[in-house]
Amino acid sequence: MSEPIIDVEGLGKCYRIGQASRHPETLGGRIAQLATAPLRNFHNLRRLGRFREGDADQIWAVRDLTFHVKRGEVLGIVGHNGAGKSTLLKVLSRITPPTRGRARIRGRVASLLEVGTGFHPELTGRENIYLNGAVLGMSRREISRKFDDIVSFSEFETFIDTPIKRYSSGMSVRLGFAVAAHLDPEILIIDEILAVGDAAFQRKCIGKMNQIAQQERTILFVSHNLASVRQLCPRSILLQYGEMIADGPTEDVIAAYQSSLAEDPKAQTFSGTGLHISSLEMVSEAGDIIAEAFAGQAVAFLLGYENPEGTESCEADLMIFNDRGVPITRLGTAFCGPRVALGQRGKLRCDIPSLPLPLGRYRVAATLRMYHERHDEQLNALSFDVIGSTFFAHGPQPQAHQFSAMLAHRWDSVSPDLE
Repeated sequence: MSEPIIDVEGLGKCYRIGQASRHPETLGGRIAQLATAPLRNFHNLRRLGRFREGDADQIWAVRDLTFHVKRGEVLGIVGHNGAGKSTLLKVLSRITPPTRGRARIRGRVASLLEVGTGFHPELTGRENIYLNGAVLGMSRREISRKFDDIVSFSEFETFIDTPIKRYSSGMSVRLGFAVAAHLDPEILIIDEILAVGDAAFQRKCIGKMNQIAQQERTILFVSHNLASVRQLCPRSILLQYGEMIADGPTEDVIAAYQSSLAEDPKAQTFSGTGLHISSLEMVSEAGDIIAEAFAGQAVAFLLGYENPEGTESCEADLMIFNDRGVPITRLGTAFCGPRVALGQRGKLRCDIPSLPLPLGRYRVAATLRMYHERHDEQLNALSFDVIGSTFFAHGPQPQAHQFSAMLAHRWDSVSPDLE
């Protein structure tokens, strides 16, 4: 049996949280503070790399992670914001060292973690391609053989001799992925950065990663787009507050992830201070609270809020996801007119005259915004089931695994003589 290409054992990464300096209010106190500053700074410097259990000024971004990845395996990594996904990738990419444990990598690594990763802003796209290849240990001749493929994939023929600092974030991601994918790394590490690209480029990247996987190269893929993880990764791991709580087939891990969102309030709430969400209910046309509905039925969502600081107005959003984590639609006040007025507490109502969803289970995420800044976000504010359909008068009832949504339509026979 061959050795794993990635071997992680007891891995942990701890950071020390910075604290604001306290300044004395008297002149004598200020002088004493200045006199003792060198000794205090020396003490703080020595403490930077020393971590003890229970220290109030430290936080474990990842803790006690153990897993192994075989050569040619595609591993998905999922979890809510702050779960430790990006920190894990930075350790595996040798950007930051672990505090505990070890991560043994047997192969050449290319990573795409942030916009502009590995690029020098003053160099052109062409020069950065050769720079990245050299960092990976490739000769100039090897890079030249791949150069045309990289430029063609990124669709940057016109801008390849433009300095990177002139590129938009989307352009940087295009070139960054093209470089990472074409310079023959044995391990490709991709963070959520692909979300910056447009939908067509994301599909192109997924196709390229599938092609790389068929060449017995290893991929670690982090994404909040569960459909992409499901499509690309046979196996996934789930991180929650720095710890691994699931490792196995992607379908099982995604199910565990969605359950964790429902069970863990901290994973659901973005802010919760000031203006915040207090409830979300689905009601029938008669005003009864319901957890089940029929496709074609008139329903409404009631979004409860509390507003202790007296914010005058806001924007509200509801995102509906199917049971595979794929976003189906967004219901936003921005599509319907100006921001909605608020009281000290109350409910906002969103009416749907005819629910256009196939049979299945759905999850609703709710957000309150003010000038595009989130005041509060509940990732799992409500779950409901569509158990039947009155949407169409004839034919079979569509299922959620067959279609994402239904549209009212009509077919007629048009005679050529009538045109």
